[in-house]
Amino acid sequence: MTSETRRLGRVGVWSRGIARIPHIRALLGADDVVLWPSSRARVDAVVGWGRKPNTEPARRYAAEHGVPFFALEDGFLRSFSPGVTGDPPLSIVIDAVGIHYDATQPSEIEQRLARIDALPETTLDRARRAMAFMRREHLSKYNDAPSRTLGERTRPRVLVVDQTAGDLSISLGMCVPRAFDRMLEAALDENPDAEIVVKTHPDVVLGKKNANFASIPRDPRVRLFGEPSSAMALLDEVDRVYVATSQLGLEALIAGKRVTCFGVPFYAGWGLTDDRAPVPDRRGASRTIEHVFAEAYLHYARYVDPETGAPCEHERVAEHLALQRRTAQESGEHLVCVGFSPWRRAFAPRFVGAPMTRVDFASDARAAESLLNDRSRIVIWGSRANDDVRALADRRGVPLVRVEDGFLRSVGLGSDLNAPASLVFDDRGIYFDPRSPSALETILETADFDHDELERARDLRARIVRAGISKYNVGARTHVGPRERGERRVVLVVGQVEDDASIRLGCIDVRSNEALLREARSARPDAYVIWKPHPDVVRGNRAGAVDPARASAWADEIVEDATLADCLAVADEVHTMTSLVGFEALLRGLRVVVYGQPFYAGWGLTEDRHPHPRRTRRRTLDELVAATLLRYPRYVSAASNRLTTPERVVDELLDARAREPAPSKSAWARRELGKAANLARTLLGRPTTKAEPSNVDALRALGFESALLMQGPAGPFFRRFGEDLRAAGIRTTKINFHAGDELFYRGPDAITFRGQLAELRGFLGRVIDERAVDAIFVFGDCRAHHRVAREIARERSLALWVFEEGYLRPDWITLERDGVNGYSNLPRDPDVYRRARLPEPPVAAPVGDSFGRAAWYHTVNALTCTFGNHRFPHYRHHHELNAFKQAFAWVRGAARKQWYLQREAHLLERIAGPLSGRFFLVALQVHFDFQLMHSRYRDVTDFVEEVVREFARHADPRDSLVLKHHPMDRPFREYGALMERLRREHGLGDRLIYVHDLHLPTMLKHTRGCIAINSTTALQAFHHGAPVKVTGTAVYDMPGLTFQGSLGEFFRDPGTFDRELYESFRRWLLWENQLNGNFYVRLRGRTKGSGVAWRATRSAHVELAHGAER
Repeated sequence: MTSETRRLGRVGVWSRGIARIPHIRALLGADDVVLWPSSRARVDAVVGWGRKPNTEPARRYAAEHGVPFFALEDGFLRSFSPGVTGDPPLSIVIDAVGIHYDATQPSEIEQRLARIDALPETTLDRARRAMAFMRREHLSKYNDAPSRTLGERTRPRVLVVDQTAGDLSISLGMCVPRAFDRMLEAALDENPDAEIVVKTHPDVVLGKKNANFASIPRDPRVRLFGEPSSAMALLDEVDRVYVATSQLGLEALIAGKRVTCFGVPFYAGWGLTDDRAPVPDRRGASRTIEHVFAEAYLHYARYVDPETGAPCEHERVAEHLALQRRTAQESGEHLVCVGFSPWRRAFAPRFVGAPMTRVDFASDARAAESLLNDRSRIVIWGSRANDDVRALADRRGVPLVRVEDGFLRSVGLGSDLNAPASLVFDDRGIYFDPRSPSALETILETADFDHDELERARDLRARIVRAGISKYNVGARTHVGPRERGERRVVLVVGQVEDDASIRLGCIDVRSNEALLREARSARPDAYVIWKPHPDVVRGNRAGAVDPARASAWADEIVEDATLADCLAVADEVHTMTSLVGFEALLRGLRVVVYGQPFYAGWGLTEDRHPHPRRTRRRTLDELVAATLLRYPRYVSAASNRLTTPERVVDELLDARAREPAPSKSAWARRELGKAANLARTLLGRPTTKAEPSNVDALRALGFESALLMQGPAGPFFRRFGEDLRAAGIRTTKINFHAGDELFYRGPDAITFRGQLAELRGFLGRVIDERAVDAIFVFGDCRAHHRVAREIARERSLALWVFEEGYLRPDWITLERDGVNGYSNLPRDPDVYRRARLPEPPVAAPVGDSFGRAAWYHTVNALTCTFGNHRFPHYRHHHELNAFKQAFAWVRGAARKQWYLQREAHLLERIAGPLSGRFFLVALQVHFDFQLMHSRYRDVTDFVEEVVREFARHADPRDSLVLKHHPMDRPFREYGALMERLRREHGLGDRLIYVHDLHLPTMLKHTRGCIAINSTTALQAFHHGAPVKVTGTAVYDMPGLTFQGSLGEFFRDPGTFDRELYESFRRWLLWENQLNGNFYVRLRGRTKGSGVAWRATRSAHVELAHGAER
């Protein structure tokens, strides 16, 4: 998530277009998006698109209901294609003050540039790296245009940038009269020896909008350039740029060009541009391009991961767009695919960078010839070029490109019409045909690999092996190999499809499965031989079956449905003709004997029956992996249908494999229906795998058989959780401690404890012994009876799993082994998180509003305990359970909320205005919060007194201190008298501000720093870029993230924090202990059990990181 991201809560919109933007909740940081909210609907914020007239209803609603209005606009690194083509934004900006292109009034980015004189050197370095990446990869707001040149350059060249007519940035950008005409006149007058290139806007090129230049003067020096082209590529070829308010002026500054502005874009007026329009007095400070870039691209804009749908940083989107551009550039501008089936026609364009690369299909050479131009390439599948196609390519001088499945392909077979996740495009040959060099062979024979690429290859190899990923990922987990290993070597012999091109072209003498099996037995007469036929052959889709009776003469075991990973796990060596299994065996460090000439043979890593004279270079395994999996193939994400990385494909294959049903030779109808479904999904462009968590079977991955459930949250969550456990085949026992527990959890697995706390240890011991419990689940680990369970779990080496509200809210809950918060085992070494480099997890499904249901469950729980706890005379709860006292408190809390909303409304304007950047925010916690145990304070009052005392002693006299009451403590505690006393004692007057219901994200955005004991509010503060000081024990308290000095030092200079470290820590939390769900409502679409999205790969990525650490 970007450093400046604020959470907006429940957001109202008045535009279907905004509501339909993919991942709009993630982009907005919203819990929910409500289209056209009624006057009775509760929304926390309202958004509209920029300064368009159609935002007026939204602005009126916001003013009438006292909620903030935020203006939206496309981000500066928006997407691959322009928005008018329907490509959704990967970046937007959200502005609570104005909007960046409206120079007639302030905007957030203008205020930041005016207010912040210096940025940390780490941020400036990050900006320099990001700008260099944009220049190198030719990235711009839109990125689907090729990097064209302007031709031979014989004199200076000046670029004059047109914009679309009616662009609000022109009318609101304070342009001089006749700005575009005067701009062109100035370019001609001020550059008498230069060529003047007038560039039109991409939307004008597409015919979607009109230009501003009514006519271009008939001057031989003026050239109109309207072809689609990368802005950065054009900027490489010019010396100076003239703009009105176009973003291309900012990109020109990034490219190091001199820029003249005839309007006032947000980047003008800071000493970087030659300004011809009057600049508002609000500007005038001198800023570097690194400073402006950091504020615009790294802080002001926010981004969404195109594959996971989760918020992400600028660099993630930049890398994604660069991959699309690079691949499209490699593909060329026009591909004519000959002889592709309708199924392959559906997925092929995803691998070439379309629409930047145009793709046409032809049934044969004659049809293809009519489509060719001087920029075309002919594409064929595999080695299927007939004489007519080869002759056409030779006659027209057109390159011939061969395409084939990649090496990380799919879950399921290609013959079952599962679309591939990987393809190779080879303009030299093809990897399975050793008769002539392929692009892969050329890489392996001639290329060098740097340290970073080899490290990436090593990590990818480890990831594949650990996950058990193979090309097709089919088969059921089962035992393979001898029951007792003994001294015999285990030899795995893998069959192939006998009419496969790799056998026809790559084998010399052994060309059949039967011959291979016979040769393997002859070579290893004393070995335990496992024969595994090809899954396509087993399913009857392809040729190559060996009669089982004949196979048994040479093989000790025949396996058909076992996974390849299981077979490789027991093998000492693998024998194959040309199968990819040989490469997968090399990944696992196995000896490989090859009887043909596959691509991985001949480099010194295999035992070759027929050495290849053309392959002379000796390669390491990591070099082979770098060439084969990193450089040679292309990958497409099933979640986004866009080009991606092999690491992402491995993650998606893992998720898809977890949902794949076990194969069945008899389920012919199901397989045929599956083929039809796969074909339909491919033709419709829909993913064959889903970026959503798997079902309750994932609970088995936690590794226990009998669970003991202690006390859960008020309501039926633990009962529903028990249903999930039993559905996963796990035995359950539930202990009820009071009448509310009994109400919400009834059943044969429920037992009651009515004794004193001192008796609980013996009681638990007996239950654990009688029910063979090997895991204990609790909600919160600080309740007295849960502390007893913790002690017993530690003594008996049982797994203790602790549920708690999510560290990252609102769509997550915490499930952590051994303890949460102060008892958490999360590493406190920041380098662990920095080295982990975890991917963004799948986007969370929205929980929605759970407050009403939670209040109902708590009320019912309290009523039941009030009238039923006489049967539990020894039970003591950690807070009041009397229903009447609770009811009175909640009514009082509701009344207080309305009173505070009216009384404090004016303070929000003050905080976002005069106090912005000049106050410290103190997050108070609930008075009965168990996390106070993990601090030096007896209660919240102690904390408040210390913070105020240190503020009075050390803070700048211009700074204020804002203390925010916890909303859940509103019914029970009020600190007004305490605040008044502290004001008098320390002479703080109105510098000490006590608030209750002000909009927290707004305060976090404008605060100079945040102080907490150990509240998760601090994690929200990091989202908004606020430095944090904690005074208790918190999972996020570590060097580089939180301020490590004293409170007094924090008030003098809070400094900054490492935003990249925060992102690494946030991703670690999401993978390690955060689950998408809620304790009071089920996720939408889930009607059974807890409704939590249990995730089978919950700790897989963290395990990889731990493994690297070890």
